Formats: sequence, C-alpha cells, structure tokens
Amino acid sequence: PVHLQVCRALMLLSLLIGLVSILVSVLGLKCTRLGRTSEQVKGRMGLSGGALFILSGVFTLVAVSWYASRVIHDFHEPMYGGVRYELGSGLYLGWAASALALLGGSLLCCSY
Repeated sequence: PVHLQVCRALMLLSLLIGLVSILVSVLGLKCTRLGRTSEQVKGRMGLSGGALFILSGVFTLVAVSWYASRVIHDFHEPMYGGVRYELGSGLYLGWAASALALLGGSLLCCSY
C-alpha cells in the first residue's frame, strides 16, 4: 500500500534528520571547542539543530499518526477482508518519541 511506503520514507527521513540534528547541536554547544568558531556561529548552529529536531519530530508524528489512522479505519470497516491490525506499543512509542523530539527541539531553539 502507498500509505505504508510513505510512512516508511517519512520515518527514514526523520531518523536521518535526527542524526544530522544531533551532530549540528553538539557542534553548536558552547562547551565544544572545534576550530575557531564565534559565539554567533555556535548560536546559529544550536538554533539549526533545534529546528532540525523539530522537523524530525514532525515527520515522526505525521508517519505514526497516518499509520494509526489507517489501522483504525481498516479495523472498523465492515467489508474489509484482510488482516485486522490493532494499535500497539510501537505506535505509542512513536508518539512519545515525536513529542520528545518536538520538546527537545523547542528547548534547544529557546536556549539560543
């Protein structure tokens, strides 16, 4: 199904963006001394890392919520003849992860 492929792609993008945001955020910390970067550059790197964390959280939230919506729709469809899935722990972990990524990115953006 198309929605499943889109959800997979969104989750992969979310993971890659999350990895980049971790690297950018660590380089933007005030305690790291890598090269001769000014405080203004470090602030921009921290802000960019926070924005990437927020984007990663949004991608995760969209993917998990869209998949949950399809599971609920197919579960309550009387003429659906396929396997009936239920909401499981993976979806709840996805929602929690997206909430934490959004919170962490927001706090990182507010700190710079």
